[in-house]
Amino acid sequence: MNRMQSLSSQHLTRAALFLAACLAFSACKNGGDSGAQPAGPLTTTSTQPDPEATAEAKPEDAPIRPAPTTQPEEPAAAVTPTPSADPAPVADPAPPAVVDDGTSPLPTQIAAGDIVRTTKERTPEHMIQQVLVAALEPDEEKGWQLFKSLLHTDELHPNGLITRRSMNFAASRRKVHLFIADKGDLPVFKVSRILDEGDGTLRFFVHNPESMPTPCTARVDANLTPPAWRVGLCSL
Repeated sequence: MNRMQSLSSQHLTRAALFLAACLAFSACKNGGDSGAQPAGPLTTTSTQPDPEATAEAKPEDAPIRPAPTTQPEEPAAAVTPTPSADPAPVADPAPPAVVDDGTSPLPTQIAAGDIVRTTKERTPEHMIQQVLVAALEPDEEKGWQLFKSLLHTDELHPNGLITRRSMNFAASRRKVHLFIADKGDLPVFKVSRILDEGDGTLRFFVHNPESMPTPCTARVDANLTPPAWRVGLCSL
């Protein structure tokens, strides 16, 4: 009895499973005919960022962009200076003004190349002209006394005066015409060069058409009161 019940229960179970399988097969077939797609497995969308998408770009991975090219600037045109007019020559400074007290020796008033006709007293060129006047004097004694008065006190040694009169003054009287550049009331002479030797000494070179310019020295004689120009060594 019990065995029969057990077999009957097993048969019922199998029948139920078979029926369930048939129903399931029938449902699947009906769904395929209506075009319905079976539901697929549920998928979940991940909210985690893609590590490849969010990875920081490395410098070496970034594309290299070429540097912007700039057009070279054209060089500025050279500025050619406008030639200016030649600067005016700078004039030599004027010599300091000499205050004439009426007694002190004056500086020379002439320059090299000048033809001297008249001279101012107390100037060195006045001494040169007076030497020529003494040499032109017809009276030798009178001419000698004038010449001696023109000499610097350093030249007034007795023995030196004897030699100067017998030789130098005598030669001056013979050749004085060589130094006369033109006729005039006073001897006219030409100065070729003037040499300033310092210490109040000027050497004048008087033009001589037959020879080299002839020197004659004028010196300030401080032994006189007041000091004055006088004649030193002279070959006129």
